[in-house]
Amino acid sequence: MKKTLLVSAFALGIIISAQAQNKINPAGRLLLQEFKAERERVLINSNGILAPMGNATPTEQTVKAVVVLKKGFESNVISVDDVEILSELNGVVVLTCPMSRIEELADLPEVQSIGFGETKKPMLDFARPAGSVGDVTDGFQYESQKLSFDGTGVICGMMDTGLEGNHINFKNSDGTSRIQRLWHLTGTDGTFREYTPSDISSFTTDDTEETHATHVAGIMGGGYKGNAKYMYLTSATGNTGGIRNNSPIPYYGVATGSDLAFSVGSLSTPNIIQGVTNIIDYAQSTGQPCVVNLSLGGTVGPHDGTDYYSRALSRLGEKGIIVMAAGNDGDTNLSITKTLGATGNDGYLRTFPVSTDQYGDPVQGTTVGVVDLWTDGSTPVKFAWKVFKGNAASAETILEVDEAGKTLSTNNNAVFSKYFSGSIVMTTSVSSDNNRYNVYSTVNARLLSGQTCTLMLEVTGASGTKLYLYGSSVIFTNKSVSGSTPLAITNGSAANSINDAACGDNIVSVGAFTTRNRWGLLNGNVYTYTSTYTVGAISPFSSYGTSYQGEKLPLICAPGANIVSSISRYTVSSENETTATAANGAYADYWGPMQGTSMACPFVSGTVALWLQACPSLDFNQVMEVINNTSTYSALTMKGGRWGAGKINALEGAKYVLDHFAAIGSVWEDDEARFMVTPNSAGYDVTLAGEAQFEVKIVDLQGRAVATARGADGSASIETSTLTPGIYILTVNAPSATLSCKIQVR
Repeated sequence: MKKTLLVSAFALGIIISAQAQNKINPAGRLLLQEFKAERERVLINSNGILAPMGNATPTEQTVKAVVVLKKGFESNVISVDDVEILSELNGVVVLTCPMSRIEELADLPEVQSIGFGETKKPMLDFARPAGSVGDVTDGFQYESQKLSFDGTGVICGMMDTGLEGNHINFKNSDGTSRIQRLWHLTGTDGTFREYTPSDISSFTTDDTEETHATHVAGIMGGGYKGNAKYMYLTSATGNTGGIRNNSPIPYYGVATGSDLAFSVGSLSTPNIIQGVTNIIDYAQSTGQPCVVNLSLGGTVGPHDGTDYYSRALSRLGEKGIIVMAAGNDGDTNLSITKTLGATGNDGYLRTFPVSTDQYGDPVQGTTVGVVDLWTDGSTPVKFAWKVFKGNAASAETILEVDEAGKTLSTNNNAVFSKYFSGSIVMTTSVSSDNNRYNVYSTVNARLLSGQTCTLMLEVTGASGTKLYLYGSSVIFTNKSVSGSTPLAITNGSAANSINDAACGDNIVSVGAFTTRNRWGLLNGNVYTYTSTYTVGAISPFSSYGTSYQGEKLPLICAPGANIVSSISRYTVSSENETTATAANGAYADYWGPMQGTSMACPFVSGTVALWLQACPSLDFNQVMEVINNTSTYSALTMKGGRWGAGKINALEGAKYVLDHFAAIGSVWEDDEARFMVTPNSAGYDVTLAGEAQFEVKIVDLQGRAVATARGADGSASIETSTLTPGIYILTVNAPSATLSCKIQVR
């Protein structure tokens, strides 16, 4: 009689610890399980010899993954065969690795966590005045001088998808590209093509059906102010307006003078981390400050900043400012938080997970997405998928699990196949990142014709256990298929709809408010949002929540509803579906409206670029100090925890930066004794203790370099006698740090 066995890692001669398994993210574990089920299925022949099923050699798979190393370690500790390092920065490594070596890699003691197999989704005039951007870019009075900032000298970066790289919005007035680097990540195997201004004309787009990146980049740093044909409205709420021909376009971005560096392509998490690393590495190579925009995210995860993706971004956020969209699920019931009690309805959590249509309405009988449960400790709870037919207490069990380290599926499950088509797969662990119990389920369940039951989730456990339930492409409802509302079934909430990675350290999370509820197109029509969009109020889609540690998110809000920006020509079939068009050589380029925290996020990124021009060494904590002290906030109208610090104010922020972080003689780093700037008769003496070689540069408050010098053995002198009296920024670039302070030339 033939026997089919699943051979463990021990049988293959590799001893893998349970802790190594817990270092791998849930989606990665499911992919690994699929791989092992195919690779390790063996046949014992009559002689007792192990051989691959059908005597065929299993196909090896290579995966692109993110490895977060423990603090203080670098990639040279990765002593695993057949691993290729693609990028590395601050202990965050992107690599390719055979699937058969993933567990061996995870077992290295220097490895904090590993992640792969996930993708993130994009988080989809009147905006600039709302944030006082025009006051900063057009000029404002400061200490008897008229200053202006447009992001000159700053790198504005992003990782996104759907970029028309040669849109006129990203070109200088002479037709050359403002995009200094473009990385097109073409797949999940680590391959990408890098473009520079000299060859970017050969790039078309990474996705002919997507325009998200083109729109986002236009808000952050689009600089075209030339003539165009465009539709305009005279107010944010009125119908008055018209079409102007051959007139200066008003739909340019925030940091119009910045240098641009974009990563585009597939939004797998390793690609995102590699894309961000590329941008920050490039900025460091040029000695420029940078801000990186991430208008992407997801709703599942621990919401505590400890998972591999959040931890990787947090590490990268120590090297550059990272700004992230809060999410677009602020009106979606995709989360539940509940503390279990000892008896009655408090003793369990029961809910109906269902998918929604394009309008957000439940599609009863269909559940396709991810359901992710986290607890507040390491003790397992019982997690069960059941069939509800009118009585929750007698619901028929499909799958249930009450311990860590398990992977279950509905393959050959008679109960599931009786009522549903598709599958459910779930994996459990106590995460090595946070010591919390987790059940991660991928669900594709569609009710069979003629059945009237409902897919139900039930969780039970010890009294006092706190449950955190999140859905992706799934909401939680208390309505059954019949439309009734059974007793003791919990409805979902938007109260924890915040983007999971926004809960990490060193991330500026951004929500959206409404600056206009009407817009026009070149067909002459004016369109209106529903009554839930009130000018000046939070946008209904803007996600919000509380991290596991108790921090209210997002941290700041910006204009995000109906923002007009550049769109990819590859997605336009007629100019009448756009708001504006302008000639770009032999082609026409376009602008149009989009909405989402994806649009609010680059508004903040561009604003941060203006502040970085004023003070190149701003770090995350300093940016947040500026935001918290200068944003527009009303305790009367901004209740409910959805606003963070309020509405971003570019002008007040720029003044705060000049007042507090660029004060005469002050330095950016805490180590003031190491970096000293002292006036002399011809200029300034600069001391940077411990540095054999360094560069000194003075720039004016428009970001233009006006003097340079070289330092040796910890000291340098730089002349200012030829400079016009006024305020300047002195910056030193050394191998160990970039430090800046404000100086005054009299």
